[in-house]
Amino acid sequence: MKIGLYNLVSEVHNEGYINQTLKGFITEIEEKLGEKFEDVSLKSFNQKDWFPLIFIKSGGAEGKFEKIFKQVKGPYLLLSSGLHNSLAASLEIASFLKQKGKKVEIIHGSSEYIAKRIKELRKIFQVKNKLFSTKLAVIGKPSDWLIASDVDYKEVKEALGISLIDVEMDELVKEIDRCHYFAHPKLKDIREKGFDKKSIDGALKIYNGFKAIVNKYKLDGITVRCFDLLEIYKNSGCLGISLLNDEGIVGGCEGDIPALISMTILHLLTDEPVFMANPSSIDVDN
Repeated sequence: MKIGLYNLVSEVHNEGYINQTLKGFITEIEEKLGEKFEDVSLKSFNQKDWFPLIFIKSGGAEGKFEKIFKQVKGPYLLLSSGLHNSLAASLEIASFLKQKGKKVEIIHGSSEYIAKRIKELRKIFQVKNKLFSTKLAVIGKPSDWLIASDVDYKEVKEALGISLIDVEMDELVKEIDRCHYFAHPKLKDIREKGFDKKSIDGALKIYNGFKAIVNKYKLDGITVRCFDLLEIYKNSGCLGISLLNDEGIVGGCEGDIPALISMTILHLLTDEPVFMANPSSIDVDN
């Protein structure tokens, strides 16, 4: 995702002079980023392959911003320097946007801070784009005690871009019973740990069923009504879920949909496996 700058400067200023004085400011940030900014037109500003910043180069640019802001999708990210009343203009624009209920952030400070914040925000934009192609499945349904898992799939799609589908537990059971085999780099190590062979074989059989469902529906993650598996197979889905998470396929327990969504977002933000757990106690003093 390229970093695009849409530049705003007051007409009463000499833009050539303004650009010359801001050259060092921009160069320092680019050095910290390890890449260069690219000027972007208003037409290209909202395209998903751009991470868009509005560079408020000088005071007096507020009127120009008011004329164009409706053509820009929020959130509004305002890059501000310490020269030419840039910060004051950015603060005025931010107040204007907040009055209209819009999301806005002023990116201002040292070149180190600005570069760091741009990297953080760009990652968030990248994740937001990825969510629109993310597909998750609820296998079975949320466990009976998860009273906060009544999620409106349409609202999730509209708010986050994530697609949620239902897969019946019977379908998972059929896939488990087909005894698929999927290779995993951890299998040899697991078998050499000395655990009960029958239990491990049963747990891996469940994992292979999970993987078959994932492949069938081209899923990025699943949450499973896992306690039903205990009744059917006298074994749990814990190992299978763990192995999926190792592969970058987000796996959640008990059909907990909000947890699965949170895990998916965290996985995309950190590029690390994510696991869920029940809190048993909290040390409020620490």
